[in-house]
Amino acid sequence: MSREGFSIEILDSLEPDSKGEIKKTALDFPHEFEYLKRYYHPNKSPFKLFTNFYHFGLGFEEIYKKIELTHPDIVGISSNFTAYFKEVRVVASLVKRFNKDIPIIVGGHHPTAMPLFTMNDKNIDFIIRGEGEYSFLKLLEKIRQGNLKDLKKIDGVCFRKNGKVVLSDRIAIIKELDTLPFPGREFLNWKNYKFKG
Repeated sequence: MSREGFSIEILDSLEPDSKGEIKKTALDFPHEFEYLKRYYHPNKSPFKLFTNFYHFGLGFEEIYKKIELTHPDIVGISSNFTAYFKEVRVVASLVKRFNKDIPIIVGGHHPTAMPLFTMNDKNIDFIIRGEGEYSFLKLLEKIRQGNLKDLKKIDGVCFRKNGKVVLSDRIAIIKELDTLPFPGREFLNWKNYKFKG
């Protein structure tokens, strides 16, 4: 339980399988990046670590089962890479398949750079542009209270009103990082993120 009264769970899709390995599935090369394909060579490129696009960790049906087990009230999805926004859309659709009334909030670099494009997905109810540590909490409090008035006053929030996308006037930027509490590292297994030791 957070100090603000929210019960939090992070679905870390990098959960290892029974052999202790993290699944890796090759994805089709996104057509939006077709012009970059010539640079993706294993030994000749600065992109040599990224010779393909991959889906790491849990498959979509496994993610759906986790959603069923958890019964979330609100779902936040991180979308840091435009090339993987298609996967964010799939996860959002899984949440809505489980319960169409669960609010979905997407944050990260992609919605910050492309808010209108992100909000084109009808499964996404809100986005947070910029740094979401405080804006996300303010939005959660509004949803908990059932009071969705004055959302435009929350820095970085985007939402729909009467079918139109509304962007707040300012993007959230935290100038004093020392004002933030320490991250809840206990929610993640850091060993899943080690690379070559």
